[in-house]
Formats: sequence, structure tokens, C-alpha cells
Amino acid sequence: MSIDTLEKTDADFVGRPAEELLQEAFLRALASSTRNISMATFHAKSVERFLRRSSIFADQARPWESLDSILDNVYIAKAASRLAEFSSYEEDWNGEGASAPLKESIREAGNFLRRLEPWHPRPVATLSSDGCAVLEFYDDEDDRFWGAITFHGGESVEIYVSESLLNEGNFFEGSLKDQAALRLLSNGLQITLKP
Repeated sequence: MSIDTLEKTDADFVGRPAEELLQEAFLRALASSTRNISMATFHAKSVERFLRRSSIFADQARPWESLDSILDNVYIAKAASRLAEFSSYEEDWNGEGASAPLKESIREAGNFLRRLEPWHPRPVATLSSDGCAVLEFYDDEDDRFWGAITFHGGESVEIYVSESLLNEGNFFEGSLKDQAALRLLSNGLQITLKP
């Protein structure tokens, strides 16, 4: 309540002590200021998190930034941390002749993680024996496997959606920017991305 409000609606306040009206006006102004400060702080932190999330896998990313500290969702953070760990693996990392991880594949998987939202299926980062980063997706409630994306580098991916979700048209190979890839992600994994 402001002074203007008091002047415009003074008939509503007849019979109430001036002290009570001033206290009420003060408390409302304080609450409004607190809300404004809280919203400004929230927006500033949201922008800061977005900027940090947007740049973590970019080529110009600062090397000292931890992937875990950048991403908000705990599952996304764990997957990002695993990807960072994979980048230090060498040839024969599994003791069975596995190829060294492809840096481009790891970067592309990281870029994909950056685009995920907390309501998307839970991502788990793995590594194929040929050195490609793989993101598997699971349902949070019953831990059911939904599908996987294998990043081959050069913007080439393989997308597989579990037959329990889609029994036909549940595989795609090509560019992640392809409309068919985006459609499969949306229909099968409930991950809607812009091209």
C-alpha cells in the first residue's frame, strides 16, 4: 500500500488509527521490496547458471571449471562428471583392447547434456569400446531403460529407443539436427530439443 493508495481510497480507512494504517503500508512496502529483491536475485542466479551451462562444453570453456559445479540437475551433473573422467582414459582403458575415447564424441555428448532439463529422463554417461560417448536414459520412478544416444563425432549419432516405448521406428542414425532424430527424441524419450 502506498501513499497514493491511501490518498485515493481514504474512505476505506475511516475509523482506523493512522498508526495502524502506516504500519500496514510499511509492511506491504517491505514485502513488495523483499519480493522484488528475491525475484531479481533469482533471475540473476538463473542467468548466471544459464551462462555457465551454455559455455561449459564450448571450445572456449575455462579449463578450471568443474562440470559438476555447472549443471543444476544431480543426474546431469553426474553424467557430465563421468564424461570429463572418460576424457582422461587411454587406449585399452577396459583391459580388453578398447579404443581411447574420441574427444569430439565426448564434447558432443556434453553439448547434448547441456541442453537437457531436469524433467527429461535421467541420463547416465557410458563409453563404448570403440571410444564413443553414450548417453543412456532411464525413468526416474521405476529405473526402466528408455533408450540411448551414441555420439560418433562429426555430429553423427545413433539413437535407440526401447521397444517397450516404441516398437517400430525406434532407431535412427545420422545427424542430431535431422528432423527424424528430433522427432524420435521427442516421441520416444520425451526430450524435445530445438534444431
